Amino acid sequence: MKTITMLLTILLMTALSPLARAASADTPAGTTIDAEERRGDAESDLYEQGTDAIDEEEWTRAIDIFKRVAAMKGKRVDGALYWLAYAQTKAGRGAEALQTIDALKRSHPSSRWIRDAKALEIDIRQSSDRRSIRTRSTTRS
Repeated sequence: MKTITMLLTILLMTALSPLARAASADTPAGTTIDAEERRGDAESDLYEQGTDAIDEEEWTRAIDIFKRVAAMKGKRVDGALYWLAYAQTKAGRGAEALQTIDALKRSHPSSRWIRDAKALEIDIRQSSDRRSIRTRSTTRS
C-alpha cells in the first residue's frame, strides 16, 4: 500500500509540475499563449493582406507580403510559399517561383498545397518551353 501511495504521489507531482511553473511569479500564467496568439493573429492579418494583393493583381506587393509571412515560420508558411510562387509567376519571375516551389516541397512534403504547387510548376515549365520555342523560331527567320 505504501508503494502505491508513493507512486501516485510521484505521478501527481509530475502532472502538476508544468502547471506550477506556469503559475510562478517569473512567468505570469498565459504569457506564452498570449504571445503565440498575437503572433498567429499577425500572421493571419498579413496572410490576408497578401491574398488581397493577389486578388488585386498587385504581384510585387503580394511577393513582399508572402515573403514576410513565410519568414514568420508559423502555421501558414506552406500556403505563403505557394502564394509567393504564384505571385512570382504572375510577375514574370518563373525561375524564382520554381525555387520557391522547391522550397515548399522540401520543407512541407505533406502540405495540402503540394498538389497546387506541382500544377503551378508544370504551368511554369510549359510556359517556359513555349517561350523558348518562339525564341528559336524567331531567330531562324
